[in-house]
Amino acid sequence: MLTLGQPTTFGGTVTLGSATSIDPGNNGVIFLGPVDGSQSLTVNAGTGSVAFLSTVGATNPLQSLSVTGTTTTGAITLDRNVTTSGSQTYSDPVKVSSIALTSQNGSIGFTSTVDGIVVDLGATSSLAISTANGVTFGDAVGATTPLASLTVTGPTKFGAGGVSVTTNGGGQMYNGRSHCWLQLA
Repeated sequence: MLTLGQPTTFGGTVTLGSATSIDPGNNGVIFLGPVDGSQSLTVNAGTGSVAFLSTVGATNPLQSLSVTGTTTTGAITLDRNVTTSGSQTYSDPVKVSSIALTSQNGSIGFTSTVDGIVVDLGATSSLAISTANGVTFGDAVGATTPLASLTVTGPTKFGAGGVSVTTNGGGQMYNGRSHCWLQLA
């Protein structure tokens, strides 16, 4: 485990040679360059934010990716495609640009909100998700900043308590089984 206790920026390519855990205390972590390697990566930023500003797993898919922290002030920014052979777990609010998330043999889980990022001329981002073992949305999608579109290939689950999905113009497409939990009063 890499325990840093301060805000950390990785400026170049990060190649994982073994399973890696990064803990900057309650400080942020920014990955400016690509992250690669057939290993698992866990980032626990506490109340800090985490930003992946380049591809993750583009050359060698990560074994798994887990990004955790508190949902009160932290946020996860995904600015480029993320590919893993196993699961991806995002436990903070997530903001995405127009990207694709791919889990070849695992699942993808969001325990908090997912929102787009406003780019040039007010256009928002699109999100494409592909996973054999399903994606779970635990909270609202596009509630603060609607996505231009959402496409999911694989089983989809929407969490208990009513998850809203808001897109702006591009629509929503679900290619696979979808499960919704209903709460009746």
